[in-house]
Amino acid sequence: MEGNTTPWIIVLVLTGCLALLAAWHRFRTRRLQASLESTKEESEASLSELATESAAQREQIHSDYSIELAAKQPAHDQYVRALSDRHQNDVRGMDHDRRVLVERYEALAKKLDSATNYEQPSRRFILDQCRRLDLNGVLLTNIRFPTPTDDGRYFLHQVDHLLLTERSVTLIENKHWTGLIFDGTLPRGEHRSWKLLFPDLDLGDDFAIQLQRKAETPGQIDVRIVAEDHNARSPRRQAINQAADLRTYLQSLSDCRAPDFIHPAVFYSHSDSYVVATDERLGRRKVDVPVLTTVGNSVHDLLLLRSREPGPSVDVRCIVDALAPQTTDITGFGTFAGSWTSTFT
Repeated sequence: MEGNTTPWIIVLVLTGCLALLAAWHRFRTRRLQASLESTKEESEASLSELATESAAQREQIHSDYSIELAAKQPAHDQYVRALSDRHQNDVRGMDHDRRVLVERYEALAKKLDSATNYEQPSRRFILDQCRRLDLNGVLLTNIRFPTPTDDGRYFLHQVDHLLLTERSVTLIENKHWTGLIFDGTLPRGEHRSWKLLFPDLDLGDDFAIQLQRKAETPGQIDVRIVAEDHNARSPRRQAINQAADLRTYLQSLSDCRAPDFIHPAVFYSHSDSYVVATDERLGRRKVDVPVLTTVGNSVHDLLLLRSREPGPSVDVRCIVDALAPQTTDITGFGTFAGSWTSTFT
């Protein structure tokens, strides 16, 4: 019997152990579940509290920012108004400057047009004579260049025409005068009747006298006298001084080889003028200043003479390049026709 009961005892013991293990497992599971539920409730409570605190902080920050922004708003508005006022002032200033520049430009353009129209007849006449002689060169019209004065300032010179050929450089002072003109010779020397009008006139070596009808009163005559004694330089003296000053200016330019000499000349270019001039050298000067007119061959003869000028050749391109920025018009002729084309029609 004992041999038969032992297995049952073992079975009972194992069954009891299994029952104990099952009971312990149920207890452990319930305990863990209760702990998890407690932790979950605590977490939810913490999250709810954290969310409440965060919302309160956001509200406080927003409130503080609103208060700070409200405090700074007047200063900001004042700054914006100041910027707007300054911008408006700048706009008004720029508009004023623009109007001033436009007025200056229009005045300069009007003056330039007037000067250009004044020089056009003489320019066309000179170019026509150069082309008739088949010369090679360039004619520069209305040149402006500065020279220093004794007080440290600068004087702006204006040259009517500068004629460059391969053999010579000629500065031409253009006078578009009308009427009867005496250049370098007194009226009384032409006819004794003139002595009645100019009996004791002594103008020295350099002078010019113009007699022309008044436009508004055709029965009257205007008399113009240009001479050193009358606080004005004669056309020949103007040409001499400008030629010397222009050569000095070209010598001051490091990238330009100045000509050995610039020949001065005076051109009375108006077709309604009659010129009486001396062909002799003026007084004791050693500079010959030809007087040219549209009547006869004076321009033709001078160009022909200058085209045969002895001495070194002229660096035409160098001189033109140096004076181009200060020149209204540049016209090439002969072999230089393709290099410089006039802006005028």
